[in-house]
Amino acid sequence: MKTILYLLLGATAGAVGTVMFFTIDIAYESPGRDGPGGGNARLSLDEDALAIIVADQIQVLPPFDADAAVTVRVHTHGLIDVDIGMGVAPVGTTIRMVVDPEVVDGQLELVLVRAEVGGLIAPREITRLIEQQLHEQLEALAAGFEYRLTSIITTDRRLTLEIQI
Repeated sequence: MKTILYLLLGATAGAVGTVMFFTIDIAYESPGRDGPGGGNARLSLDEDALAIIVADQIQVLPPFDADAAVTVRVHTHGLIDVDIGMGVAPVGTTIRMVVDPEVVDGQLELVLVRAEVGGLIAPREITRLIEQQLHEQLEALAAGFEYRLTSIITTDRRLTLEIQI
């Protein structure tokens, strides 16, 4: 009886070993491409980093100064809210913008979806300045090589730009 039990146990172990040998990929190679856009370099910015970029870029516009309060909110549905507050109420003003980062001909383009302006500042100019700074960041990431933006990923509180060098 023991001999038959050992024989069945050995046959079962052999069958399991054979199945594992032919089904488990030891090299862990994926047949698919890496990531959603197929790029080979990523620039990932959280809301605080984006707010710093916006605050730095708007200082070249006349009404803004270093005291402008900037908050950025990245939504999972792809839109980015930018709020810029200047001055103190009731004299102060707030600019609220909603931008949509898009891939256009392999380059980043920020599309102004909506703007609520409390003063005379052109929100398209602010959007252009932010876009210009993000282009500079991507060029630095590409280290001088020609690149193509392949995807934009917006997770809650983070913007990720993926490029192919």
